[in-house]
Amino acid sequence: VPNLDVTLDIPPPAAGWPPGVKPPTVPTETAVVPLVMSDRIVPHVGVEWTAFDRGKWKLFARGGYSFQKSPIGPQPGITNYIDRDRHTVAVGAGLAVARPAAIFPGDVRFDVHAQFDVMQAALTTKDDPADFVGDYSAGGFIWNLGATLTAGFR
Repeated sequence: VPNLDVTLDIPPPAAGWPPGVKPPTVPTETAVVPLVMSDRIVPHVGVEWTAFDRGKWKLFARGGYSFQKSPIGPQPGITNYIDRDRHTVAVGAGLAVARPAAIFPGDVRFDVHAQFDVMQAALTTKDDPADFVGDYSAGGFIWNLGATLTAGFR
């Protein structure tokens, strides 16, 4: 939450302020409203299947799902901490090669993943009809893609 500290030192013109011109004033201090959040338990489920296993070569397929309820409650007042409940689906694959060279006794793994989050759209309604931001709807999608290369030493 931003907090502004402003000092104005503007002397009036020699002839005074012209009619209809109001000198600027220091803005009122920002009222910091504490963020209220609730702890959540987020269950995850995932599976891994060994799709191919031929001695030193192994191929894995992975998948998972989770649901996360937003820890941030309704925002009808002056705050706008925007978060939504989300569903997450993830898939991945991994390739492991044991002892890829005589001088390398460990293993090498290459893993890729894709994760897709769906943030449920919801309407936030403000108590004050003159709220600067006003009512709004928020939701959307998040993509997460990645790869990892790992070298294991024994």
